[in-house]
Amino acid sequence: MSTLTQKVLQEKLSTDATFRAEFIANPKPALAQIGLIYPDSTTVHVVATGFRDVALIVGGEGMYTEKHLESMPPQMSAVITRSFVDPGFKALLLSNPVEALFLEVGYRVPDGSTVRTYEATEKDAYFLIFDGAKPLDAEELSDLELDQVSGGGRVVNLMTDTAYLNPNPI
Repeated sequence: MSTLTQKVLQEKLSTDATFRAEFIANPKPALAQIGLIYPDSTTVHVVATGFRDVALIVGGEGMYTEKHLESMPPQMSAVITRSFVDPGFKALLLSNPVEALFLEVGYRVPDGSTVRTYEATEKDAYFLIFDGAKPLDAEELSDLELDQVSGGGRVVNLMTDTAYLNPNPI
């Protein structure tokens, strides 16, 4: 997906409530409205995450390029990379992501936060969208939360409202 297409999608999602609702309910036709067509064999998923939530897309090694891994916060990259090479860790990450995050990078999930993992194949396209605003009474962000907000790469990027994994349209 080109940077221009990403910007168009981000703009539509943040300014057009009808488009956003259509995108969440049935993403392929909504994406087609902006010229992004996926083959019938691709399943397009939309996952809405809250301010304090973490969403991880776990797939095979080919799901992320070295450039994408390098663009992620180091903690996120370590978790994703280990899931490629350690089937036991990948299973733990999918079944109990809170424990897996603590074991791999020492991250303790704050109270009120959720961690969700999704297992993707090469036939999946994931769009993670930030759903909600920072609570007015929220305390300062932790280092990991700052990393997630400022540079989650293709896994989570809350600053742009949308993140992409394996978006390979026709």
